[in-house]
Amino acid sequence: MTCPLHAAQFDVITGRKVKEPDLAGPSTDTLPDQLKKYTEYSYSLLRDIRVHDQEKFELLIEDDRIKIRLGN
Repeated sequence: MTCPLHAAQFDVITGRKVKEPDLAGPSTDTLPDQLKKYTEYSYSLLRDIRVHDQEKFELLIEDDRIKIRLGN
């Protein structure tokens, strides 16, 4: 699974991190100045993101329903 925000990847079966986030950001050369500043600022905040292995949950699939067991 790939996070749409920062492109980090996780294995949905194990919850383990597969790929660190891509924090380089898109090129801002062709953007208007105000949007360029906003985009560069947004990606400067994303650089502080740390990705960790995720908790996994027991799933039960019944017909068209997916049930997730939370907690013990």
